[in-house]
Amino acid sequence: MSSTRRSVLILGLGSYVDKHASNITTLTSADVAGKVSGTIAEASTLGFDGESFDVNPAQPEATVQRLRETLASKKWDSVSIGFGVRGQIQFTGLFEDCVNTVVEEAPGARFVFSTGPDKVVEGIKRVFRDVPGLQEEKVAQ
Repeated sequence: MSSTRRSVLILGLGSYVDKHASNITTLTSADVAGKVSGTIAEASTLGFDGESFDVNPAQPEATVQRLRETLASKKWDSVSIGFGVRGQIQFTGLFEDCVNTVVEEAPGARFVFSTGPDKVVEGIKRVFRDVPGLQEEKVAQ
């Protein structure tokens, strides 16, 4: 594994999951916080410094502004956007705004699209498969 540390910003509904994702998950905001914390710890063992970012669908403009400020705070190697944000039709515009903000503010950052707050590392392994030590294990079919 490379000795260079990389950064990953993990976007998800986080503390807003209770209000905005009951149609797609039974996870509570406490469940999500625990899973994201575990993900950040696991990512760290692979050389990634993770930080979570809660997307608030009720305040899209403020969310995008906070995202812009967070992205400007340091160099981001990767940005993960969770399914709660990108998998619900009513959040399509917010998802697009988040993607375009990342493209503008963090050029070169690789996108990770996880299927859950505890699946970000799987995405990191997929997206950074060119980094020695991060190849995703092949699953027998």
